[in-house]
Amino acid sequence: MKRLTTIFSSLFLAFILSACSYSPFLYKTDIQQGNIYTSEQAAQIQLGMNRELVHQILGTPAVNDPFHANIDNYIFTFKSGSTNRLYRRSLTIQYTNGVVTSVRENPLIIENK
Repeated sequence: MKRLTTIFSSLFLAFILSACSYSPFLYKTDIQQGNIYTSEQAAQIQLGMNRELVHQILGTPAVNDPFHANIDNYIFTFKSGSTNRLYRRSLTIQYTNGVVTSVRENPLIIENK
């Protein structure tokens, strides 16, 4: 009887621990964060535009930095669940007196995780 209990306990423990293992057949969802913008939208931003017009084109930034109120950061990340690749891009717009003075766009970066 003790041997049967040991066998069942071992099988149960193996079954429970197998739930913690990696399985490539499980569905992994895509994760998308930040502002979605196109290169065409970013190209529409010109020096001298006011902030309201920029927000009409790109929308409001997902992250507002309270320490740099004159800078808008548009950050986009996408992690594919099936390929485990991470796509990142960002656009930084600097204002002086509510008018665009600088536009910096970082190109799309693809990382294999």
